[in-house]
Amino acid sequence: MGLALDANETLYICDPGNHQVWTMDAHFEVAAFGDAIDYPNYPAFAPDGRLFVSDSGKFAEANGGIVVIEADGTTTRAPTRALAFANASPLMNDALDYRIGRPAVSAMSLDDTELVRVIELERCVPDGLALDAAGGC
Repeated sequence: MGLALDANETLYICDPGNHQVWTMDAHFEVAAFGDAIDYPNYPAFAPDGRLFVSDSGKFAEANGGIVVIEADGTTTRAPTRALAFANASPLMNDALDYRIGRPAVSAMSLDDTELVRVIELERCVPDGLALDAAGGC
């Protein structure tokens, strides 16, 4: 699924089939990173080095969420409301934006894990989210 690259040129790979985030370094060495995640879908780094990963959960159920993996691999689940197929997580300033399966886009401050609905969408299944330099979608 999603990929992220850190400042050391290590690639972080979401692998829902194995319920794992993997790292791949410049020498193509692969290692598990953090604990198992039900359906890791998309990773994004915060400025402090924490990796935020959307856990999509089961497709038709609101049991997904946001997982935070520290640089040392310590893995916790952000205390957000249950999400229906959390999908994208691009970083914008001090917040992460998530496409959730209602379908809608929600935003979460990195310091406060309360998700705020930004926009609800109708009759579509968006997959992914990109932001421009001004923070627009």
